Amino acid sequence: MTTPEIAMGSTRAASTSMDLARRWRDRLLGPLGFANFAVTATLIYFFINFGQKDGIRTFDLSWGSLGLAVYSLLTANVLVQLAQTATERWPVARALLLGFLFFVFVGVHAYHLDARYPLDWMALRQNAGEALRRESLGVMLSYFRPGHLVMVAVAWVALAVMEILRARRRAPPAAGLLGRLAFLGPLYLAMVVLPLRTQDEVTGLVRQWASSFFARDALQPGPVEGFPYLRDAIAGGLPEAGSAGAGERPNIILVMVESYSAAFVERRTPEGRPFTPFFDALIPRGVYVDRFYGNSVQTCRGQEATLLSVIPSMRGKLFTDYPALRFEAFPQILAEAGYRTVFVQAAEHLSFDDTGRFMARAGVQESHSAYEFLSRDDREQLWGWGPEDGPFYRRTLEYLDRVHADRPGQPVFALLATIANHVWLAPLAQHRRALYPDPKLPEQSYANLLHLGDGQLQELIEGIRSRSWMRNTVVIITADHSHPMNEHGIIHTENGFYEESFRIPFLVLWDGRLTPRRLPGPFSQLDIAPTVLDLAGIHSVKNHFLGRSVFAPPVPHRPIFLVQPYAGGYLGVVDHPYKLAWSLATRAPFLFDLAADPMERTNLAGTGVEAGAVEARLRESLRTVFLNQQVLEQNRLWP
Repeated sequence: MTTPEIAMGSTRAASTSMDLARRWRDRLLGPLGFANFAVTATLIYFFINFGQKDGIRTFDLSWGSLGLAVYSLLTANVLVQLAQTATERWPVARALLLGFLFFVFVGVHAYHLDARYPLDWMALRQNAGEALRRESLGVMLSYFRPGHLVMVAVAWVALAVMEILRARRRAPPAAGLLGRLAFLGPLYLAMVVLPLRTQDEVTGLVRQWASSFFARDALQPGPVEGFPYLRDAIAGGLPEAGSAGAGERPNIILVMVESYSAAFVERRTPEGRPFTPFFDALIPRGVYVDRFYGNSVQTCRGQEATLLSVIPSMRGKLFTDYPALRFEAFPQILAEAGYRTVFVQAAEHLSFDDTGRFMARAGVQESHSAYEFLSRDDREQLWGWGPEDGPFYRRTLEYLDRVHADRPGQPVFALLATIANHVWLAPLAQHRRALYPDPKLPEQSYANLLHLGDGQLQELIEGIRSRSWMRNTVVIITADHSHPMNEHGIIHTENGFYEESFRIPFLVLWDGRLTPRRLPGPFSQLDIAPTVLDLAGIHSVKNHFLGRSVFAPPVPHRPIFLVQPYAGGYLGVVDHPYKLAWSLATRAPFLFDLAADPMERTNLAGTGVEAGAVEARLRESLRTVFLNQQVLEQNRLWP
């Protein structure tokens, strides 16, 4: 055989092999189209940009990294092929579905890139009812760079045009439709179920959604006997006569400052300027807890822990997902003891997270949004989710004057919830940016907001002291939750289990009644309800409170429980100096010695016998969180 004949034979063999491979590809996957190209190009674009973004896992030229990239492209394209095949006989539906799928691919990955935090299925599910509100949409859209929004629009139009042209050509559907569905469906299901990591975050969301169905089984819930939290008295420490003062109960103002991180209290900028000078000056005049924790990471969860003295739910929010839950919140106890109980929030809508209805169930007699009281001049200090703290405090004090005038002599309990310190919505004029005139980093914008709110806190304190009817008033300043500010490359409350995600300030002011001092802690929001009742002189009362008054005698080895419901879910327990964070998704433990390692750099889990004993003890204490979940779900909190 001559050389040309050999060459021609080799060419025919190669062509035959390619044709065979193409036929098998079309038989199993179907023909590849513009949607595959668009999704592949989009993912490569984001993979490259992830590698250049601080705080996001980078791709390099190692075999492991390249394998991850290839597998990620494979999972994405299998999903696209499944969508194309399922709608192959309906061109309009196919165009709409592929356009929507591409929108999701770009949106999910752009969110991760621009916000430096991946979307989380539980965060989407638990907050879906509030996602389309103006405030929520404003937050989400603020994360995206305009170029990424343009990318979505252009590609979606291109996909629609390609599909319309394809439909006009009336190309017959490829053969073997059912066979391809039978192959692609189980293949994608296997990719979702198998524990192989993919950087395709759409498949990651599908995986989180699927695993959420099995989370309940993993906890092995059993029936709860009776009502395990019931008690006949609070764990207090102030004598009744000393706290109430000759039968006169004090007014109590509880201020929950939005997103107030204790990491900024009594600290200064590199240039030496204090972040919170007014609050720092108040600390020597009251009782301050050095180590105080918010028990979870959202406003409603912080209010749940505060009002009910119960660990927030690992699944869902008590405000919206447990409408039949029976409880006895401390405002109800105060109301029964003769208090007028009110709630005022700076945010506009009491319907957000069903807050107004929950407050009524908690025994709050009047709930208001500050928008009801704002003057025309106040509107100049209105942006984002509500007014700045200054006008909020002024108008709330005027409202409390009316409450007092209506029933003079009746003690008042007021829960105030600010909103201005919302990190992503800070359009401050430059002359008001006291610490960082031209902020480049999120933590600098946050510091400007915190400093502004700190100065306006002075209006509240001076307003209370200027009113004769408030001469006997307890002021408690704390937060709804903390906020991480890049201490570990994290700037979202829906991610992270480190101290900065949970530590908040806690200060009690009662002029002439409390000896100023500092308490080491740790305490948490679970301890606010018994502390308030302790200050009001109410001790012998049935309750379901898990907390203790901060004035109660200290108890050794008293754990503080933390719940991060997002980012796969983490449960935390602090028994100072040790802290354990337990991943619900991976069952991985993270053990830290906060005294020796306050920045939580070294995971001690599995490093020795002593660390193993501490880890085992703290892990065993997490049974309390699982029991708490059963108590909530089985409605065993209050008879």
